[in-house]
Amino acid sequence: MKRFIVMALLLSIAGAQVDYNSQIQTIFNEKCTGCHGGSGGLTLSSYDELMKGGNSGAVIKAGDASNSLLIQRIEGSVTPQMPQGGDALVDSVISLIKKWINEGAPEKVSVTVESQLPSRFEIVGNYPNPFNPYTRIVINTMTHVQGQASIVTSSGKSIYDFGSISFEPGSNSLIWMGKNYSGTSLSSGIYLFIIKYDDRILTHRMVLLK
Repeated sequence: MKRFIVMALLLSIAGAQVDYNSQIQTIFNEKCTGCHGGSGGLTLSSYDELMKGGNSGAVIKAGDASNSLLIQRIEGSVTPQMPQGGDALVDSVISLIKKWINEGAPEKVSVTVESQLPSRFEIVGNYPNPFNPYTRIVINTMTHVQGQASIVTSSGKSIYDFGSISFEPGSNSLIWMGKNYSGTSLSSGIYLFIIKYDDRILTHRMVLLK
């Protein structure tokens, strides 16, 4: 099991997005599930149970590791410190968990699908990023492009649709207010802006941070 944790840390150091199942759950399985198979209402044996929280409420605040109760417990700023009755987690392991939370605490690593895109069309970025409560997404194109634009979560769930949009030559921009279809403000996390046009898909990652 320690071998898996070492591999997880090496992947993190390399700058890859943290994968919950192969990296974070591995740590919980070795260090935490002995006590938190259901203790205090908190179960750390699966992603869904973790995100439900425990008797003290949610333990993960996606996009904000410092204010996540899980981090406060394992760092000892909130007592009792976790894991109880065992050695404290080493700094590198805590940093890995914090990195995962700050990335939006996704269950799955987001996969960006990019075709061989011509230089005539590009997503320049979104400003500000991270953002709260809204952001401006900038798209440049050298020719007229008709496409579909939408927002999905890091796990691929569609939450907002700009619909069919005509991008004119030059600089184009879209404003997203950080809300879903029903107009409800979304929680902190990683969201993907997706453009589909001419049988191509282009994505851009954005961070909503409250």
